[in-house]
Amino acid sequence: MHKSTLALAVALGVLAQQAGAAGFVEDSKLSVSSRTMYFDNDNRETGGSDQRETAQGFKADYLSGFTEGTVGFGFDAQAVWGIHLDGGKGHHPNNNNFFPSDTDGSAVDQWARI
Repeated sequence: MHKSTLALAVALGVLAQQAGAAGFVEDSKLSVSSRTMYFDNDNRETGGSDQRETAQGFKADYLSGFTEGTVGFGFDAQAVWGIHLDGGKGHHPNNNNFFPSDTDGSAVDQWARI
């Protein structure tokens, strides 16, 4: 009797999971966000250069639902895109993490990552 009660409990748990699981496409979500970033570091008093940059960043997040079954599978993806708006030549610091540098030491115009 104890094994049948355990089997019934497991079966009910699996059925409850299936009833509450949404479909792969039906429960998917896409969100897009943006940020404007500004970096300013005035080192002219200490003999350094004036470092400043402005950029616009976009981020897209896709979250799928899960497939039905005992083990549900899903798919998540993220894409980011950065656009360099301003800073001017000579204002891009070579040692920052704000925006990637081009081969001539200036900031790249844009970059993306998936």
